[in-house]
Amino acid sequence: MENDAKKAAEEFRAAAGGGIGFHRITCAAYQYTTGESEEAIEDLKKAPNNRDTQILLAELLALSPSKHGEVEEILRGLSTYTSRNLSLERDLGFGLPEGVYLLMKDVPGARKASLQRLKESTSISAHEKSMLRFIAEDIGEDELLREQSDSSIHLADAHRLIGMKYYADGYSKKALFHWQQCVESCRFWPQAYIARALQRHIVANLNDTTQVKELPNGQPTAR
Repeated sequence: MENDAKKAAEEFRAAAGGGIGFHRITCAAYQYTTGESEEAIEDLKKAPNNRDTQILLAELLALSPSKHGEVEEILRGLSTYTSRNLSLERDLGFGLPEGVYLLMKDVPGARKASLQRLKESTSISAHEKSMLRFIAEDIGEDELLREQSDSSIHLADAHRLIGMKYYADGYSKKALFHWQQCVESCRFWPQAYIARALQRHIVANLNDTTQVKELPNGQPTAR
C-alpha cells in the first residue's frame, strides 16, 4: 500500500499541481499513509485555518481515542465557522464535520449532528444534502451511490463516507473495500489520499479481532 501511495503521489504532482490548500491537504494525507502520522498532524495544525484543513485534521485526530478532546474542540469551531460563512457549506468536497463523529465511532453523535444541520441550514448543495441524509440514516448506501454517480469526485466522497460508517459500526474489512473504491473513483483528488490514510489505520489494527465483524446476513465483510 505504501508503494502504491508513493506512486500515486508522484503522479499527482505531475498531473495536478493545485493550489496551496489543495496541496496541503493532499500532502498531509499522503504523509499519514507512509507512517508519518505525527508529521501530518503537525503540518495541518500549522496550515491556514480553513474548513477543509480543519476537517482533515479532525479526521486524523479522531483515529486516536486520546485525541478526541481536541476533535470536539475543532468540531465546535467548525460549527461556528460554517454558520457565519454560509458559502462554505456548499460543495467544497473535502469532507463533512458530521462525518468525523463516525471516525470516533460515535454513530448517534453523527446522526444527531447531521439531522441538526439538515434542519437548520438554508444553504446546502444537493451533493452535501444526500451525504448528510446518509449519515442521518434517512437513505442507505445504494441510494447514496446512485445520487452521487454524476461525477467521479462525488462518487469518491460517497465511498469514503460509506467506509467511515462501516468503520464506526465495526465492519473494518467492508470499510477497507469502500475506501479502495474511493481511491479507484478519483485517484488524484484529496479524498483518495485521505482514504489511503484511513486504510493504513485499519490495516495496522486488523490483528485486533474486536474490529473485524461479519455483516448481519453472515456474509464476509470484504467482497
